[in-house]
Formats: sequence, C-alpha cells, structure tokens
Amino acid sequence: MSTASSKLDLSIPHHGVHLLKLIALTPSDTIMLHDLNLVDFSEGIRPVKPHTNYQGDSMRIAGRFYQNGIGLQSVSVLPFELNGKGLKFHALVGADDAGNKNLPIQFHVLGDGRLLYKSSLMNVGDPAEIVDIDIKGIKRLGLLVIDSVGGIANKRTYGNFANAYMIMRKGAKPEPVPNDLASYIQIGRAHV
Repeated sequence: MSTASSKLDLSIPHHGVHLLKLIALTPSDTIMLHDLNLVDFSEGIRPVKPHTNYQGDSMRIAGRFYQNGIGLQSVSVLPFELNGKGLKFHALVGADDAGNKNLPIQFHVLGDGRLLYKSSLMNVGDPAEIVDIDIKGIKRLGLLVIDSVGGIANKRTYGNFANAYMIMRKGAKPEPVPNDLASYIQIGRAHV
C-alpha cells in the first residue's frame, strides 16, 4: 500500500528563481454526454442518440467521422441540473452530413437563463465549431438546437454534439431537471 505525503520538499537555488507558484487543482470527473441515460434529459421532445446521428448512422460533420457524442434533430432541448458543481462544457457542434442541405441549424448553450454560446447558422458541409465554456457555478445548463422553420415535423435537420463532455466536481454528475413548469420556462426565456 502506498501513502501520499502532504509535504513538498524543493531545493531552489538563490539565483534565477524569484517566484514559485503552486496551483491547487480541483478534483474532478469527466462525464461524456453519450454515457448518460439521454432519455432522462431529452424532455420527450426528440430522441437523442448516443454515438450516432439522429438516424442511427455514423456521426459526420463536414466529412469528418466522430465516434463519440450525441446526435439529434432540431428542435431539441437537453436540460441538465448541475447544482453549481460543473466546471467546463466542451463539444464540437455541427450539422450532420446526412441532414437537410437546404435548412441550417443553430446550437445554443444556456446557463441559468443566460446565453453562454450561440453557433453560427450551420449547414451540412460546414466545419464543426468548438464549444468550450466555463460552467462554474451554473445550476441549470441547457443545450438547444433549433432551425429556421421550427416545429417538430421531420425536416431531417440533424445536428451533432461530437466528443461532448462536462467536467464536474469529483463525485458529481449532471441530473435531469425536475419537471416543474417554472424552471422549464426559465430555461426557455434566455435570449437566443
């Protein structure tokens, strides 16, 4: 059995070193979105598919294959209860190559009713955009994908959150948002 010591011994010469900075890291866990039970988070609006696009085929954005992430069809809403224990959200977002070439989609990330990220209008063939957001202190995080037509008719508006993950404080996981009307409306009121 090994033990850790809280003592740090350093030999620092008198010349050349004027400042020594020690950085304390927050213990954390990386939670891949595709590892979550996505049905619990999808609000029943649209199914969300782990590791594939919305059709169940390989996720591809601008010809590039992604094995990890989630595929969906607009309009999609994924709310997460973080209770202030999130640290970072990261994903590559884009229109799936199997989607409608004539109808752009747009990705939003909302935190506690505030817009944290808004993609450009993305068409099939456009390169993925990187989403890398500090989510420290956010209680509720929402992922939203929309298109210009709206509604839930099958328009083949497929989008992907490729390689999507959250970094959470050690032992914490995103939870489904309790389905009370007030909190759901609060997520929807952010200015998109």
